[in-house]
Amino acid sequence: SSFLLFYWYVVRWQMRKRLAKRMFNTSVMSNKTVETGFSDAGLESGESLVSWSEVDKVVEKPEGFLFFIAHESVFFPKSSFASSEERDVLRQLIQKNDLLFEKELA
Repeated sequence: SSFLLFYWYVVRWQMRKRLAKRMFNTSVMSNKTVETGFSDAGLESGESLVSWSEVDKVVEKPEGFLFFIAHESVFFPKSSFASSEERDVLRQLIQKNDLLFEKELA
């Protein structure tokens, strides 16, 4: 039973982190510049729209925001925002739409 606890709290999260990195590195969109806007409707990029109801979870990391949408993840670096006010507006939209939100400090 101690092995199961170790797996659940340590190994499982490391495996998920590695899987997310591998998915990002093999993604067709990795390392490409894409302009995305955030509005009451959701995430807007070009002519496509991802509504807030399609977003499973958002994790704010020290370096940016990680969105989990269906079976993919999208990362928005904090440096891509023009100001801290824009980041605050995003946090308000996340809260307004009752999304699962986590903030990681380190």
